[in-house]
Amino acid sequence: MSYNRLVSMPSDTQKRAWQTLTWEQTKQHLSSFDRKLTETANQYGQQLNNIKFTRQAVDTLSALNEFDRMMVLKDCKALSKNPQNPKSRKNRYIPYLRFIKSQYGFGNYHYKIRYLLTEGNKVVIDDLVLDDNLLGSKNPSRFERTALYKVSRMDKSKRINSNMSYEEIQTLNKSWDITNVLPLSSLNTPFAAINGMQNDLTKAAWLMGVHLDWAYQNYQFDSYCLVHNPTEDFLHDLWECGWDKNFTSLNANHLSAIMVQAAKRGKSIKWVAHSQGGIILLSALKVISERTNTRLTNQQVALHSIGTKAMETQRWANKVGLKIIGHNANPFDIVPNLAGGNDFSIKSLDRSIRFLPSVIWSNNAVSPHTLPFMGIQTYYRHLTEAGKHRRASWVRQYMIKNNISLV
Repeated sequence: MSYNRLVSMPSDTQKRAWQTLTWEQTKQHLSSFDRKLTETANQYGQQLNNIKFTRQAVDTLSALNEFDRMMVLKDCKALSKNPQNPKSRKNRYIPYLRFIKSQYGFGNYHYKIRYLLTEGNKVVIDDLVLDDNLLGSKNPSRFERTALYKVSRMDKSKRINSNMSYEEIQTLNKSWDITNVLPLSSLNTPFAAINGMQNDLTKAAWLMGVHLDWAYQNYQFDSYCLVHNPTEDFLHDLWECGWDKNFTSLNANHLSAIMVQAAKRGKSIKWVAHSQGGIILLSALKVISERTNTRLTNQQVALHSIGTKAMETQRWANKVGLKIIGHNANPFDIVPNLAGGNDFSIKSLDRSIRFLPSVIWSNNAVSPHTLPFMGIQTYYRHLTEAGKHRRASWVRQYMIKNNISLV
């Protein structure tokens, strides 16, 4: 979060909008803190008692999900300590925090605080707005933030289907607008996705749109919401996967708050979770089940090549009423097979190891992991068209052994 200090009081015509509330009055207007967040909020009481909030600021706080609200309040607390010269560290990267995946790795959150100092050095917070300077695509990608975005379709003719040629598959990255993703504070489309590891915002924007197109082929939609799981590098992303399998990451807490807010507002959301996104989803479902009484009965999810056990995800989804509509995975993909623990058979081990280089280094159509699995015949055809004859022969042997037609 950055700070924007206003230099004067509002004019008389604006005073009604500037009716201020104390922190205690503000808490009464905020929507249903859960138990853990209430305890955290109460810890801010003494530090925030010297701050007042305008009605506009209170309305903004009320509209935020629980996670965003608590992150904003932390920055309000920092402002209260030194209102004359607040430390706006903005995109400051904090390396040691990057290994503690339950902690925020930047100096400030991605909301801007507009505030005024009154007599007696009292702080009046006027409004809270998304800080576009801190959001969006960044170079290097480690400066990208865990955040929610709206992505719009660019080319309606480029919608994934199993009849696409190898060359046509290569153009799917042009099907969604990757240059004008819009930061959001809450879900505003009925379709949403959580991306996997090694996806910067540019790649996640088009790739998760493609996964949604495959998962919901019978639906027409021109936009979706991306819960962006930013990437740092392979090792950091791998560490984050392990963290969510044992603890709860910042990404999981963020996703759980978004899903809970959508449920409380009665929104029907169709999700897809890909790769590490499945790990984050499972961790988020545990948070929702253990810390809230929220039911996700209006939401459903398609699991695509998830890095965790599908049966365990199903069990936790049942606890919160989330419908799982299917598990899409290529039998040659090491991520769901071994990393996810869905198939430890000798045959699976052999297939996964043989195609591991394709997961790491190959392009989108050749990789058994990146794009949605469109069927083994389509994958075999794409390998053949790409000139990957050795790998195509392995897939052919698999099809023959399992009595699957080659066409």
